Amino acid sequence: MRLGTKTNTLCVLLIAVLGFSHQVQAQQLDDCRMIDRLPAELSEPGKYCLDRSHSTELEGNTAAISILNAHIELDLRGHTVSNQQAVTGICLDGYQQEPTIGVLVFEADNVRIHGGTIRCFGTGIEFSQSLCGSCNTANRVESMLLASNYLFGLYMQSDHSVVQHNMVTETGGHPDRDPRGMVVRGHSNSLRNNDVMFVRDSGGVGISVGGGYNNLIVENRVQQSATGFSLFGRELRYRDNLTAAVTNRYTGNGVDLGNNH
Repeated sequence: MRLGTKTNTLCVLLIAVLGFSHQVQAQQLDDCRMIDRLPAELSEPGKYCLDRSHSTELEGNTAAISILNAHIELDLRGHTVSNQQAVTGICLDGYQQEPTIGVLVFEADNVRIHGGTIRCFGTGIEFSQSLCGSCNTANRVESMLLASNYLFGLYMQSDHSVVQHNMVTETGGHPDRDPRGMVVRGHSNSLRNNDVMFVRDSGGVGISVGGGYNNLIVENRVQQSATGFSLFGRELRYRDNLTAAVTNRYTGNGVDLGNNH
């Protein structure tokens, strides 16, 4: 797995995020601080909501929404964040290149992202940390559609976190690197009831979990991918997962608890 360049670009990415994003103001609607333009930086604890769907024009080391503090909830309210999507609905290659990110979470605990769509970025949602090792904990990604992202639908470095009820579709297209629908690295994470559909390229993987221990992978589905599940780690356990149109269904050293097909 060629994932090293993600960490190498992290410092540049964070500088770019801080340089181009604006601080979301405390405009209240219901119990939310409304996000009315992108790029946006969320740096105060609380609940934030999108006011409508947004199309951005990001290039290079930038993120549409950056979460830089703990105890933040991002509710997309059914809206879409897309990166220069064509009128036809097809992503434009010039704006889809890595390492643009839809939502970036950097070294934060108790972050919840839910209820919307991220399209046409290098990575849909990314949780990153530098040398701290366990800065990201107790985070959740729920009920998201991550569609047509160039390298990763979800890339998460986090511990004690939950990824559930999400759909990842049409991931891939990078000329030099193998795409992943979902990548989760860390300890004691739970992935349940997620669908990953159509991961492009001969090295594509639907769901990849590794770099930790005590992870649970339950009731997920992968369709149309070279490898369905890549599951590595001490005391990683999986059950009730399904694959279809997958060449290599399961790889790794996880403990099969049964009913995986």
